[in-house]
Amino acid sequence: MARIVGLDLGTHSVKAAVVDAGFRESSVARLVSAEVPQDYGEETPRPLVTRLAEALDRLLDADDSPLGSDLVVYTAVPGPEALVHSLRIPFRDRKKVEMTLPYELEDQVPFDLEELVWDHRIVEVDERGANVLVGLSRADFFAALLEMLRARQLDPRSVTIPALTWTALFESLHTPAPEAGAGVCKDSKSAVQVSAG
Repeated sequence: MARIVGLDLGTHSVKAAVVDAGFRESSVARLVSAEVPQDYGEETPRPLVTRLAEALDRLLDADDSPLGSDLVVYTAVPGPEALVHSLRIPFRDRKKVEMTLPYELEDQVPFDLEELVWDHRIVEVDERGANVLVGLSRADFFAALLEMLRARQLDPRSVTIPALTWTALFESLHTPAPEAGAGVCKDSKSAVQVSAG
């Protein structure tokens, strides 16, 4: 039985849902959380990755910690570090959509694309084209986040924006994701949605 963890890296708390995933059914084994320190330092704000690391260390160091190196990890870039765009692309073919996205994003995003990492999901296709959800984050923040997670033997299978991460988690469990508002709670401080059921 595989052990999967959905790791919610919020700005106020780090939450982990550990799931025992079987072939026919899955169950939540543990839900744990730790507060993210809100002290921003005397003169220079402490980086979010540093404060997230402290919260994760508390979870990992607990005597009964369910986290470890044998887990399949799904997580998301924290809300304040995620930029989300919805785009309408006049193509239905996946390859054409992927070739067009960088050019569409250049006009939509107030940053140089070389400073960003991004991922996309085609959410709807009709006779006129495709609706695409694109998640972006600063490349330097993303690299620091990955380094911090890997240093704790939490090598994520998926790191994207919150909505796409939870979709990937549910897909890995072969379970349909809940509809918005049904079994979903929203952390208003970090704009991260997590499954509550």
